[in-house]
Amino acid sequence: MADEGKDSRNRTELREPRDREPWMRIGGVGLELAAAVGGFALVGYLVDRHYGSQPKGLLIGALLGLIGGFYNLIKTSLQASREARKLDQERKKEHREP
Repeated sequence: MADEGKDSRNRTELREPRDREPWMRIGGVGLELAAAVGGFALVGYLVDRHYGSQPKGLLIGALLGLIGGFYNLIKTSLQASREARKLDQERKKEHREP
């Protein structure tokens, strides 16, 4: 019985994004990139329709989405890489110590 409570607590804790492996957190970054490009392109398209400035708004919106999306992608992947390196070092220390 005591193990069941501990096991369920561990499963709950692993659902927190900060408790997952770093590479698992970057799985959705591609979708975030696509959403940023699509969202900004949509706003640009709406600006074009309102002001009649086709295709300037759409292109600027898509470019801003690409810049923001790639910034987020690079930032997240660098952070995950640092955390993975840190976890690897901690695991190596645990294996060395008897």
